[in-house]
Amino acid sequence: MTDKNNLVLLLKEIDKADGPVGASTLCKNLFCSQATIGRQLDELENKGYLKKFSNKGRVLTPEGLNFLKLEDLNYSKSEIAKELVNLSIDQGGDTLLEIIRIRELLEPYAAAGAAERATERDIYNLENLAFAHRISLSQGLAGNEENLSFHLEIARINNNRTLQKTLELLLTANNAYVEFSKAGEAQREQQVTDHFRILNAIHERDANGARSAMYEHLEDVAIDVEKSLKRK
Repeated sequence: MTDKNNLVLLLKEIDKADGPVGASTLCKNLFCSQATIGRQLDELENKGYLKKFSNKGRVLTPEGLNFLKLEDLNYSKSEIAKELVNLSIDQGGDTLLEIIRIRELLEPYAAAGAAERATERDIYNLENLAFAHRISLSQGLAGNEENLSFHLEIARINNNRTLQKTLELLLTANNAYVEFSKAGEAQREQQVTDHFRILNAIHERDANGARSAMYEHLEDVAIDVEKSLKRK
């Protein structure tokens, strides 16, 4: 089977024309041999993306036009994803604050959802993570992994893959979560207090309380980042 990218290029070349396009013209424009273009044209015809127009060449079918539109849409999505990845691995202060603002949109929603959907096992797991975070900080450790796991577990409970994967990207790309922990080193007790407020609201099935507790926690994180930037 021909490489998909080559087929897309061929379809786009035909789409640019005002009418039917012959194989010889396509060979010239795409710098391909007659045999290669012939195989690709046959494959696209078999897929229903092209049809012959008399002896003048080929034109796109409605299916071919729709296929190109979907390919353009998928390409745009891919570029957006790449841009998000590039943004998330930028550890500049402004970028960290931007990530927090996005988290403030997503994580309060996740916390409210967790309060509504969490099973007893989910709450047990969150409790273990919250206590592990507290113990880690009490021992003078950073508690980065425990902190990260607590937030991702709340997202997981929602059974929303888009939400979970977006937060994973924002928090784990280039260890952004480590930068957030570093910024809050002077406020470790506040981190623990915030996490247990969120946990208690989820345990009590208080969606509004969980939403508020998460938002206030992220505001504390934002304040820590801003203070950290001023010290640099």
